[in-house]
Amino acid sequence: MSTTIFVADDDPVLLRGLDVALQGQGYAVQTAPSGPELLSLLEEGSSPDLLVLDVMMPGMSGLEVLRRIREDERWSDVPVVIVTAYPDVEVEVEARKRGASQVIPKPFRLRYFLEQVESRLHERDGCAEG
Repeated sequence: MSTTIFVADDDPVLLRGLDVALQGQGYAVQTAPSGPELLSLLEEGSSPDLLVLDVMMPGMSGLEVLRRIREDERWSDVPVVIVTAYPDVEVEVEARKRGASQVIPKPFRLRYFLEQVESRLHERDGCAEG
């Protein structure tokens, strides 16, 4: 069974790049250009192993998506990696309070991003290393 990662970001170039990079690591990937579209994917019955959310998106911020995900028992334990072009302490603190597993400031090195994704997945699976 393959690991499924959902990615929501309103930057089409970054969204496509993360899609290709994650698929290149063997992950099944579903993408959404907005928070509401990501929530629709979840409502369709899909069950991701990890979510990647941009903070600033049209219609609904990634932090609001995170809040809604954490309130729903179906996805409350899914690791969430927040990526943001606004890496101030307040955004990170709020993301952590809402249940983010990791906050990564943009721009980021792809290798670092992939390492963080792998680490969050290992944590979810109960592995000691990460």
